[in-house]
Amino acid sequence: MESIDRLNKTIKSEYGSGRRTKILRIELEPKDAKTWALAQLNDEMNAIRAEYMHKAATVQGGSQEKLEKDLSKVWEQGETSMQEMMKQAEVHTVYHLTVDRKTSLPLRLSSESQVSYKDMNSKKNKEALVTDVNFRAYE
Repeated sequence: MESIDRLNKTIKSEYGSGRRTKILRIELEPKDAKTWALAQLNDEMNAIRAEYMHKAATVQGGSQEKLEKDLSKVWEQGETSMQEMMKQAEVHTVYHLTVDRKTSLPLRLSSESQVSYKDMNSKKNKEALVTDVNFRAYE
């Protein structure tokens, strides 16, 4: 939620919430949604790379160096492909924040991000990422 705070967005109150709650619709500006999605993808790519490099470091014998080199090559190809696809991608992200009217504390945060892009073969693709987080106990 703190990361969303820094992004350009439109916030509207939605109808349909109960007496005890209020639902806010938070729609990111397309440019910020794309920047946010790219940052998330980069974080995931780096985590995957670190995990596989750690596993490669445990390999015994002379094949370790070759394995690390091959993994780096594959990762770099994937990174380049992702960056190229994201240059032309369109990202649309909407969050729904449910807030307790009495305490003003968040109860639930759900989001949907739609990413439209062309792959390396110029084929149009559309992917969606849906998240749903419930906040339970506050101390």
